[in-house]
Amino acid sequence: MESRILNLIRKVEKKHNIKILWAIESGSRAWGFASKDSDYDIRCLHIGKLDNYLGLDIPPQQINIVKDNLDLESWDIRKFTELSLKSNPQIAEWLRSPIIYKGSKIRGQFRKYFDAGCSLKFLKQHYIRMAKQNYYKYIKVGESHSCKIYLYILNSFQKSTLLFF
Repeated sequence: MESRILNLIRKVEKKHNIKILWAIESGSRAWGFASKDSDYDIRCLHIGKLDNYLGLDIPPQQINIVKDNLDLESWDIRKFTELSLKSNPQIAEWLRSPIIYKGSKIRGQFRKYFDAGCSLKFLKQHYIRMAKQNYYKYIKVGESHSCKIYLYILNSFQKSTLLFF
């Protein structure tokens, strides 16, 4: 599967004239509870050519590709940086994924800066809201659900108490 993912990354780089700096797995596979029907949530950071940032041909802020069971989402370095400064929870998760398809030292540097400047209060509130929303959406209505739904709720609650650190 990794070769398919790396091939998709190369195709995205060529098509959009960008360089993907790093690529990781997000979601249930990264959390350790993927099911048989889980797709691959590939999350990336990309950068365009310097001339593009200085001219009118700005690289895409976000690239989304869904092909078969591969779901690739890549953010431009400027978008990634802006969202890092706002303590975006997705950034926190992307920087901590244990599954790395394409690595880079810059990922570790971003994590160091994110951890030093993020708002723990904002992250905690986000994960508590997420746990409550999933509870009311799935559990409280009284229907039976897969274990994965329960794990999503517990995962959000755990993150609100541990806050990754």
